[in-house]
Amino acid sequence: MRKALLIGLLFIGACQQSPAVQRHIADSIAWDESSWRDLSTVECHGKTAFLIALSGKKPVIKGPLPSLRVTYGCGFDDEGRFTVSVALAAYIAHLSQPAEIYEGLAQLEFDADLAGKGWQKLALTTAAFSDALDVAFARMQMAQGDEKLVVHSLAFLDVNRQILLAAIETAADLKIKDAVPGLIKLLDSKDPQLVLRTIGSLGRLGDQRALPALGSLGVSPIPVVWHTALQAIADIGGNDAIKALELVANQSTSPNVSKVALELMEQVRSGKTK
Repeated sequence: MRKALLIGLLFIGACQQSPAVQRHIADSIAWDESSWRDLSTVECHGKTAFLIALSGKKPVIKGPLPSLRVTYGCGFDDEGRFTVSVALAAYIAHLSQPAEIYEGLAQLEFDADLAGKGWQKLALTTAAFSDALDVAFARMQMAQGDEKLVVHSLAFLDVNRQILLAAIETAADLKIKDAVPGLIKLLDSKDPQLVLRTIGSLGRLGDQRALPALGSLGVSPIPVVWHTALQAIADIGGNDAIKALELVANQSTSPNVSKVALELMEQVRSGKTK
């Protein structure tokens, strides 16, 4: 992104007119002027920023090319900070089935002294567009079966949170076993939503490698966490899951936890769960 941004800043005027740039964009995305909505209260060169950000992307697209629907706005808030908000969607229409829509959101805030000049506003706006495009394209590629992207996204905790959430869900949807180690590491996250989504994904994947980590969460002091973890263990099923639930039931100091663990253990034994 930085390389593309630097090139764009050097050739701002040419970016919107260059046939080479326009051909590059046409090859990667079917962008339509009518899909553009600008809600800005100050000039921040939104369309130029969009073109710069888009020219640096090389999404792997299977099937029909998507069009982009873009809404953005930039301005200064009550505290004088420069804010850029972007909401876009990669939209793939089908004749005989529902359209595919992959959204990307971004909101960046900067101190006013970083946005005092036009080129600074352009650079900051480009960064926001780049983040939103990354999310939309990542969601699209994951949904189209890019397992390597899912596994890669789960391996790095500093990845965009929207991409991380999409990877968690896609790993379970596509039954990507290689994603299990990354998902297990995510259970240590301080973000409760990420942890809960990850627990659910591991339960759906049904991989017994997750049982020790889920068992540890089975004695969490947070009710929604321990209950979701125990259910995931039961969803994984098998003899090892029974042992994990029995261990939680014996080690927990909470009567409620022990009760639920024993109930789920019996369900696994009777075959009432997966």
